[in-house]
Amino acid sequence: MTYCEYISTITGDTQLLHKEYHDNHYGFPLENDDELFERLMFEINQAGLSWILILKNSIIFERLSIISILKKLQNIMTAIFSDS
Repeated sequence: MTYCEYISTITGDTQLLHKEYHDNHYGFPLENDDELFERLMFEINQAGLSWILILKNSIIFERLSIISILKKLQNIMTAIFSDS
């Protein structure tokens, strides 16, 4: 069963979430590093979790950017090494 076929078998809010992902993200080329990072976070977090749970929380992944994550990591590392 393809993803397209699967979406047609579900109903309600679950179908809307899957349809939005399918129609706007699934199979589309990525335009920049942040989109690639978002997709990577989707895939990493999906391991062991249901796909619908990931789709329901997709706004979290959309807000992530590589630069903001690196800045936070740099601040953490600076704090760790300055305490040594």
